[in-house]
Amino acid sequence: MQVTVEEIQGLERKMVVTLPQKMVEAETQQKLRKLANEINIKGFRPGKVPVNVVKQRFGATVTQDALESIVNKTLPEALNEKKLSIVGTPQIEIHEGDDNEFSYTVVFETYPEIKQVSLDAISIEKPTAEITEDDIEHMIAALRQQRKTWAVVERVAQEGDRVTMDFVGKMNGLEFEDGSASNQILELGSGRFIAGFEQGLQGKMAGETTTLNLTFPENYHKAKLSGQPVEFTVTLQKVEQATLPKIDEAFIKSFEVEDGTLEAFRANIKDNMASQLASVVKDQVKKMVLEAVLAHNKIDAPNSMVDSEAKHLAKMTENDYRSRGQDIRLESETFKAQALKRVQLGLLIGKIISNNKLEANPEKVLAHIENLASNYEEPESVVKWFYAQDDRLNEIKTQILEDDVVDWILTQITVNEKTSTFNDIVKPQSTYFA
Repeated sequence: MQVTVEEIQGLERKMVVTLPQKMVEAETQQKLRKLANEINIKGFRPGKVPVNVVKQRFGATVTQDALESIVNKTLPEALNEKKLSIVGTPQIEIHEGDDNEFSYTVVFETYPEIKQVSLDAISIEKPTAEITEDDIEHMIAALRQQRKTWAVVERVAQEGDRVTMDFVGKMNGLEFEDGSASNQILELGSGRFIAGFEQGLQGKMAGETTTLNLTFPENYHKAKLSGQPVEFTVTLQKVEQATLPKIDEAFIKSFEVEDGTLEAFRANIKDNMASQLASVVKDQVKKMVLEAVLAHNKIDAPNSMVDSEAKHLAKMTENDYRSRGQDIRLESETFKAQALKRVQLGLLIGKIISNNKLEANPEKVLAHIENLASNYEEPESVVKWFYAQDDRLNEIKTQILEDDVVDWILTQITVNEKTSTFNDIVKPQSTYFA
């Protein structure tokens, strides 16, 4: 067997395998004899059909089967000889042979060669923060805001009020998509709508109609509206004023602080904030580590893997929209850039795992599954369900192993601490617009 390999582009390879023609003849004869013993042809007893009769009737088909059988047998040997692995589905073309030899061509993608993942130059800044008394006060204020009640008032609207309204948005005199609503509830000062909208409603009373001439921000998520001047006609239906709850025993106990004291309440809040802070910092550090690994290790990714991942991301996003009542179709091309990064990072992480023989800790896996199961009525049944099939269990193992890989990487890179505040670390970034 003679094997030659040619690099086409990126990770694409063209391999030509040349074999003796006698292999085809031997394989064809073996298949003809087997078929002769199995086939029924009128005029011959079962199992007694002459091979030459079978060849006359089915020779071309049997020869093709023989060629395919030889390819299936020899392709793994050829790949092993050249130390190559096929990614995705290869394109195979069998060539007509002569009296001495025949050949076939295989075009395929292979995995990138990654000898070592470079970590030496990586440095990250891990955010740290102390939870102060002011942080606790701000959290208590936020909890009161969550429990506030509303009552209708007969006065002009002001910041902090809640209004119920109808509005119609127009651009160049024409209504634009999703620019109108009825009985829309909006808290003035929340920053949910574009600049000028909420401010324009302050000083108006229920029953009033006002026109707001505004401009969408340049970075608005809908390209057709970005930076465009628009006109909103708004009619207020109702104005409501908020009342915050008192910090009394009943309020404190509603947060499952059984003794109802302010001291215990503050301690409980601090513990919860500490857990939230640790979780957010862990996620941020993980993101920084993975992005740094990707930035310091440039590798090619097989197109077939990127295409598959892009389709997977599109399907996941469609399912997410569908769960919220929106049936949409997304092009996988939209997710190509994200898919490329995910595939590259997966290959790098896989190399770290194999080079360092890392495995998911069984105790961590069980603890994670038990934590998930604790949210159900019959936790033991849920645990058994996860362990009943390898694909379910492997999904959990992958999650645990990814965290373990990040922890291992942190021991190999430079980690500097950056002092910050609780609020700056955990506060969500607003993404809401009208």
